[in-house]
Amino acid sequence: MWEAGGDQRRLEALTRAAKFLTPEQEEALTALGLLLRLPFDPRPALDRIYPGERIDLTLAAFDAHALGERPIRWSDRLRDRLRAWRRMRVERAHGQDQPP
Repeated sequence: MWEAGGDQRRLEALTRAAKFLTPEQEEALTALGLLLRLPFDPRPALDRIYPGERIDLTLAAFDAHALGERPIRWSDRLRDRLRAWRRMRVERAHGQDQPP
């Protein structure tokens, strides 16, 4: 990730490569018995635990709940600013603040 520097496209490609398998990788891992595709549906268990409730499992619902539950505190803002400041200092020390 560090090597991507400020190149957003390269950073996204590195993130994708770290998180997702290519079709070729999936095929090779499946052939070796290292990748299994198992069905997963949590709704029957949720229906048993919460009968009559409609539970929204979408990302949007999760984000709305998670973000609504935790207000951003001044300490979080300070931490984030310090991290950004440190990153900027390190990038400048390594000469990465210069335009290509």
